[in-house]
Amino acid sequence: VMARPPSVAYRAGRWVRKRGRWAGAIAAAVLIAAIGGWAWNRKAREKTFDDLRSRALQARRTGDWNQVVAQGEAALRIRGDGELEAATREARSRLREDAESRSVAERLRPLEDLMRDTRLFFYIRNANVREKLDVVERSLVELEGWLRDPAFSRSGRAWRTLGVGWHFVGDESRAEPALENAIALDPRVSRPWANRGFA
Repeated sequence: VMARPPSVAYRAGRWVRKRGRWAGAIAAAVLIAAIGGWAWNRKAREKTFDDLRSRALQARRTGDWNQVVAQGEAALRIRGDGELEAATREARSRLREDAESRSVAERLRPLEDLMRDTRLFFYIRNANVREKLDVVERSLVELEGWLRDPAFSRSGRAWRTLGVGWHFVGDESRAEPALENAIALDPRVSRPWANRGFA
């Protein structure tokens, strides 16, 4: 017979045999703590989900699309929700539209400024207005090329600027279709209506 030190399994078994009641109580306490921790965690996650969901839907009502995406995505990581998924999709779409609108506005601003600055030359005696209008006309032709891009073609502001620009240089045959497109895309904007003589 070869002697060796007692193993961990042997020591644990001996401890349980000597202290059986204590072992049962400790096992029960560990089990209860585990179940309690799981239940608490689940309840905390559900409360967090409800808070995030309500914040996302409130942000949707106020039009704060960045918050809808942030709160909605955080809530959806906890669990799925059809209404929240739809709100998050809508918010992403609105953010894309806003980004496209800002991009269009940045590209249109120089032409709009040029038309505004050129308008002043109509009031200056002996000013070479035709030269200024030629610059505006070239910019309008360039804008027509931009309007072949889908991001631009969906912009009522781009069509309005084109229509107002052609009206400004005196080409009503080109102004009319552009203003009609602007009105079709955004009927709330009054400037195309005014340029067409309806306001």
